[in-house]
Amino acid sequence: MHHFSPSSKACNPGSTAIKTQCYANSQDDTRWINELNYPISFPKKIGNPHVWARARPQATTAPVVLHVIDWDLPADSIQFAIQPSRFFPSGEVGRIEAFTAIDYQSQMHQWAATHDDYQALHQSIQIHVRPLLDGRLHIQLPLLKWHWAPC
Repeated sequence: MHHFSPSSKACNPGSTAIKTQCYANSQDDTRWINELNYPISFPKKIGNPHVWARARPQATTAPVVLHVIDWDLPADSIQFAIQPSRFFPSGEVGRIEAFTAIDYQSQMHQWAATHDDYQALHQSIQIHVRPLLDGRLHIQLPLLKWHWAPC
């Protein structure tokens, strides 16, 4: 979903494999914690989005991938914040891009399944990022259409 150059060990310092490094949900109770210490947080508690960060912690040039799902039927964009210093040695983020499925087209899906090549079935969307005064980056994902194939 989103590509970053990770520093390493955003949430799981001992890990060396690509796997979930941390998870956040907009419904987490944050009354007794400082969200600024967390890699992913939700400045506004809107909807029910979940964000999983997956990375290869020791590979400093490999991308960090954020998987974002909103379990509600979102009426607006999904918004969350990341703490760049938890992902990147310099605290600076490179490019952020979202990948989503294209509209369902039977022939394209049949070709992809036959050739085991699904590259053409996604599209890239540029993501709006705004720095917050507390050092976090506010990420706003646009409201996306549902792309379901017929059963």
